[in-house]
Amino acid sequence: MGNSDRFDMELKILRLMLARAESAELPNAVNGGLKALVDQLSDYAWTDSEHRVVYECLRIARRSRVAPLGTQMASVATRLGHPDVDWDSYFGQPTEHLDPVDLIERLKRISL
Repeated sequence: MGNSDRFDMELKILRLMLARAESAELPNAVNGGLKALVDQLSDYAWTDSEHRVVYECLRIARRSRVAPLGTQMASVATRLGHPDVDWDSYFGQPTEHLDPVDLIERLKRISL
């Protein structure tokens, strides 16, 4: 599997995680295992630097809800020195009916 396939798989995973995070009513809600999904990727080497930034912002922002998740993540990205993330590529995008656990396992397998 090439880098373009990994890029696409990373993007699908991030979109799925953001959709779950947005639907969580409480900041630390497990909501479909979001914490477990985030934790599974803690040691993953992202192929795209923007994907890494989005993941880190989600990891940080999901802990509290002082503002809508997208606003909060944009603030975190700016503080991390990445103000130009294309958030429209991640939020509100179709996530299909994919199993994020399976996608993460496949992604980690092909990145070895």
